[in-house]
Amino acid sequence: MQNQKFYEDEYASVLYDYKPIIRGHCLVIPKRHVEHLQDLTDQEMLSAHKAMGELFRASQKTYEATSYLILQKNGKAAGQSVPHVHFHFFPRKEGDYSDIGLLARFYISSFKSSLSQDQIDDERNLLAHEIYQSQEVEFQEAQ
Repeated sequence: MQNQKFYEDEYASVLYDYKPIIRGHCLVIPKRHVEHLQDLTDQEMLSAHKAMGELFRASQKTYEATSYLILQKNGKAAGQSVPHVHFHFFPRKEGDYSDIGLLARFYISSFKSSLSQDQIDDERNLLAHEIYQSQEVEFQEAQ
């Protein structure tokens, strides 16, 4: 199993996606198992929101992002394939991908090969460095 996690608090974790559709594609995942968004507590939602803010600040420095897209599929009919609430975070900047191009990449990602652990480590270390530097907390890079 790959080590993808690089940020967490009491209620949520952030992982670098092992099959990213664009560089910087991460997952924000509440720690408590719930299948639907409406089943999260207010504190869990605030924690996920805080994690997304940290990710955006790190993405601004790491990927020169100026915006971001959040995707959350809520229920099987919406295309939710993993029965656990999670948010896909995509850093964006002007001229990177059209919305249709991004969605096409999302749907063909299941046919892509997974990143190696070294590739995941490189990306998560870059993001974690920015997050923990802004919090003035030391981050232990993956070995």
